[in-house]
Amino acid sequence: MAEVNDEAAQKGVKQASEGAHAAVDKAADTASDRIAQASSTAEGAVDSATEKVHDVVDETRKNASQAASSATHAVNSALDDARHNLSQGANQAAAQASEVRDTAINTVQDRPLESVAVVAGIAALIGFLIGLAVGRG
Repeated sequence: MAEVNDEAAQKGVKQASEGAHAAVDKAADTASDRIAQASSTAEGAVDSATEKVHDVVDETRKNASQAASSATHAVNSALDDARHNLSQGANQAAAQASEVRDTAINTVQDRPLESVAVVAGIAALIGFLIGLAVGRG
């Protein structure tokens, strides 16, 4: 009887082993399918995120280009205004210098003796100051 029990036990162990093996294979197949699904889902999410990043980069590049263009326009406009203001200032200074020259010419023509006396007085003062400076040195 012991032999029958051993054969029955061996047959039971073999069936249990085959059942366990089939269960492990089924669990492995299920796990493999779920991994494939998760991988596919993750790949779709990565692709979607990549597209969004590209869109943001493109939009940022566009905005930066527009900002640079606006800044360039503002700088050029400011430079044009500065040139215009400098030109006006130079024209006004030239006009005032011309007026001063005309006034000086008219004064010398109207009062020649007084003009000579003023120039002689200024020359004498400068000469006196130079003499003092040379004498002390």
